[in-house]
Amino acid sequence: MAAHPICISIILPVYNSAATLEKSLDSALGQTLRELEVIAVDDGSADESLRLLEQRAAADPRLRVIAFPENRGTLIARAEAVRAAQGEYLLFLDPDDTFRPEAAAELYEAAAEKRYDVVAFGCDEFVPCPDGSLQQVWNWITPPGGEVSGPGAVLRDLLVDRGHYWNLCLKLIRAEICRNALGDLEPCYCIMDEDFYFYVLVACRADSLLKLEKNYYNYFTAAGVTAQSSFPLERFRRIGTMLDALGRIEACLKNRGDWQRDPDIRASFADIERDQLQILWERWLNHLRPEDRPAGAAWIFRHAVDRERLVLALPEIAFQQEERFAAMFPPHGPLEGHPCDPASAVAARPVAEFDPLDRSGVAARLAYWKEWQERHPAAAVHYLHVPGEEAALFFDRIALTHLGVGFVLEEPLRFGEAPIPALRRARAFCRIADRVIAAGPEEQHCFDLACDPGADPLNRMLDRMLAAPGGDDGDELANPEFLKFMKAGYRLMNRLLPAGSSRRRTVKNWAKRTARLLKRRK
Repeated sequence: MAAHPICISIILPVYNSAATLEKSLDSALGQTLRELEVIAVDDGSADESLRLLEQRAAADPRLRVIAFPENRGTLIARAEAVRAAQGEYLLFLDPDDTFRPEAAAELYEAAAEKRYDVVAFGCDEFVPCPDGSLQQVWNWITPPGGEVSGPGAVLRDLLVDRGHYWNLCLKLIRAEICRNALGDLEPCYCIMDEDFYFYVLVACRADSLLKLEKNYYNYFTAAGVTAQSSFPLERFRRIGTMLDALGRIEACLKNRGDWQRDPDIRASFADIERDQLQILWERWLNHLRPEDRPAGAAWIFRHAVDRERLVLALPEIAFQQEERFAAMFPPHGPLEGHPCDPASAVAARPVAEFDPLDRSGVAARLAYWKEWQERHPAAAVHYLHVPGEEAALFFDRIALTHLGVGFVLEEPLRFGEAPIPALRRARAFCRIADRVIAAGPEEQHCFDLACDPGADPLNRMLDRMLAAPGGDDGDELANPEFLKFMKAGYRLMNRLLPAGSSRRRTVKNWAKRTARLLKRRK
């Protein structure tokens, strides 16, 4: 390989990373290969990141800093750095991770052997321990050693063979190919799967790939956009920018003809997309703050390129947590309001059993509801809740929301006849319906209360009562202490309700029923 004044440019996008930036800069500027530069793009940081970058740039001219006046996302920040880079090859570094000191030198030497377009390598992953130390964990990203060459071979190895991963930080890429890829890049705000999008553009142009079964990158899982255990809606939307990236990858494959020409690429991308959508749903289910889940679910559905594929990605992760999953729907109804009259709703329910892990069965169930909608274009569904079949209930509700079909739920549960957990779950189920048909007036008021966004204090009180411990045998009504707690709670709710209101009469009836049960238990 001919001599080049700058062998490698390290691309470093930075956003509010002052806490970890110094170690990343030390790693980049401390490489044993001296013929390199670092292009750092401050993406509108609100902390001390830009000041730290400017201080280091003043001390080391190999560091060049580009500052954005506002946050534009990792995709655009990296693209700007690629345009400015002068190196023959590019490495990519996140501001909370590090390279091994010998990484640049050894990777450049490996690329020089046959002038490879791409060199892929692995990483060591670390998680923090309570004592402040780091524990290394097993990492599945390290590729098996080998070479790939020929037109289209790198893209196929990525998507079909899964022979290497798309993470940009685990690649050395010829700068010319990256600059060519920018010609097809559609700028958008994206910080999740943005490397997947950009690397697909690279893989489409690369004719040779060297895979090294060696780890040069240190990945720290306790930092970054995906590391927080709980986060607000705004951060979840940032993670949700993966939807835009996935849509643009699909458009790229279609524009090139790979989508139409190679069914293996089409099927493999569908599997990868499903995996990524499940990651997004997992973040929604387990990390988004509970009060933000309804708005988060609505945002996902609005921004999905294909709602049907979004729905089909749900079953494998969601249907073991039905009550939590009910938060997909705001208290006042479904994701997109659909007025429906219970009297005009049409009874419907698939006959087949529902297995969330059976992909073909899940797809067939969605197809059933699409056919049903074609037969009843203006009708709402009258759906009977069958205890024990909650996974089917939730999937059917989401499928109907995707299709814009109204949902009337018939809830047969009766107070005093079912255990308290069943009542608690039924209140969660009723929140996902446009309308609820209950077994009696008292049950109807209970479910109507659960769906009323103006009754939050009363709902919190009722939820607290329903969360009280029950009897040792699982029958809460067999526990006199529980019944006393319920009775006291009803009295408090009675004081909170307006005199003469229907809800106050309902609560009074609940209290009387509880008192009768308590009397019988004595």
